[in-house]
Amino acid sequence: MRGRIEVRAVFSNFKNKSSNVWRTLRLVQQRKKNGLHIKLKKAVIKIKKQHKGPNFGPSKVRDALLDNGFKRDELPPVKKVENFLNHQRNLTSTHHDVRAFELQLSDKLLQNTTENHHCFVHGCSVQVDGYVKVGSGHENSHLNVSFTSRDLLGNVKQAQVFKDNNEWPMTFAIDFTFKTNLLGLYFGVIGVIDAMRHFFLGGLCLISQKYTEDYAQCIGDFKKVCQTVGGFTLSPTYCMVDGEAAIHSALSQIFSQLEIILMCFFHVMKCCKEHLKGVPVKLRKKVLRKIRSLHMKSFNSHVKSMFFQQPLPLATAPNHTGKQQIMT
Repeated sequence: MRGRIEVRAVFSNFKNKSSNVWRTLRLVQQRKKNGLHIKLKKAVIKIKKQHKGPNFGPSKVRDALLDNGFKRDELPPVKKVENFLNHQRNLTSTHHDVRAFELQLSDKLLQNTTENHHCFVHGCSVQVDGYVKVGSGHENSHLNVSFTSRDLLGNVKQAQVFKDNNEWPMTFAIDFTFKTNLLGLYFGVIGVIDAMRHFFLGGLCLISQKYTEDYAQCIGDFKKVCQTVGGFTLSPTYCMVDGEAAIHSALSQIFSQLEIILMCFFHVMKCCKEHLKGVPVKLRKKVLRKIRSLHMKSFNSHVKSMFFQQPLPLATAPNHTGKQQIMT
């Protein structure tokens, strides 16, 4: 009975708003609340409207509050400003509307570009009448949009010229994200790799599904724009992709003369390290060193000399009797 009375006394003190415990809890709850005060919100919106550039981020917006009558101790954390700006951008954006997305892409057509570095949309999303039509992203309405520019096509054209002149084999690289973005789309990059293993961008892609026909459409659109806009025929010697079967099938459909498909060297080394965890350290380093050396070899003779070496010739060395001893 006494225990119940003590518990009730604790709860009564907790409910009493004049108690110190209640005041402390209220302060903690107010500090934990996300968001900004109304006065700060209006000031942040006003500052962002005055500075619409992409380089004017949340930290600069926070510092600009000092010029709007706020003191240093009144400034909110940068994370709160960033969250509020992201929320405002989501409220005013129309990325969830397919029709609005098509209207935005209509301004990025090839005939609307005046400079070589201007991006333009191409491929199956551009209709014959010049309008842009994209799918909704559902299973029966795939979304497939490709972007590039004349300068980016110039990167691929230079690699193709080297290949046509037999100066260096052309390595065509394609990679897509494993996970989707917030809109449920996969993001892909297309480009070439030079002799120093530097990647040069050629185009960007957005797809909603990862089937063979989606990859074939995306790669085929890029090959077509290289012919129509870039003025060259895309015919790579090698192609570097991941191990997905769908994209391998698409490459065989688009490039019938493709000699070999390469795996990404970073992922190859990552898998090798995973499988060599139980191997002794010295042997593990030796194997990885051999793999890296193999990666830099350019001729079959170099590879054969590494892994298919002939037996060493017999050598002779004097023994303790002064006679020659055969060593193997």
